[in-house]
Amino acid sequence: MNCPKCGSNVGNGELFCKACGSSLQVSNNVVPNNMNVPGQYTQPGYVNNVQAPMNGVQQPQMYNNQPTPSAPPVVLPPIYSQQPPMNAYNQPQYAYNNAQAYNPYQQYGSFEDILIDTYIGTNSADFKRGGFSIAAFFLGVFYLLYRKMWTLAISIILVSMIVTIFLPELSFIISIGITIYLSVSTKSLYMKHVKTKVNQIMQSNSSMANEQLLLVCSQKGGTSILAVFSPVIILFVLGFVLGILSYILS
Repeated sequence: MNCPKCGSNVGNGELFCKACGSSLQVSNNVVPNNMNVPGQYTQPGYVNNVQAPMNGVQQPQMYNNQPTPSAPPVVLPPIYSQQPPMNAYNQPQYAYNNAQAYNPYQQYGSFEDILIDTYIGTNSADFKRGGFSIAAFFLGVFYLLYRKMWTLAISIILVSMIVTIFLPELSFIISIGITIYLSVSTKSLYMKHVKTKVNQIMQSNSSMANEQLLLVCSQKGGTSILAVFSPVIILFVLGFVLGILSYILS
């Protein structure tokens, strides 16, 4: 620190300059040059290329009741349409919770919860509530394919084919049983599926930034219209191949 009158170097906490004897106490209306003066910023957290002192959360302190320039805006997942209330630093108010490190996702729960919501998409709240699934009741295995639950969907398709071929008299009863099971269990099964996938993504991409993890979950999760028609396409291809083989062998 320098004396405001003679410019001599003085130590922190000293009340008078040893060179000229001037008082070093700062009045309420006087702001030293190296403090935060509105309109004199050269870059965030700096005044005339001098970095402002930092507080407990490594953010520039406030002087003269004026905040320092804000940090870059928080990037939230697309499923969160409303920005939270902002504080004096133009950051969400929950950023300074007992001087803890800044966490842009704190308001929405743990970051794993945010990844789960991003993986599911717009209906995440409905799946978390659980209960009866109208979509699974009417669409059955096609809804599983739509939600990218490949293993369960293929397993049900194979069981249905085996029952139809070897136990045709039970095929209707088995079909009704599968429909009821999917109607009451699809949401809970899907949540287990999503949590498993999100954990795999987090473990296999541990070095990625949060924004990159959100992008991966958004790409891996969601829905697939093409998958709904995949059984029809597969059956058509198999029928075509079997028709050609039977023609060649005959």
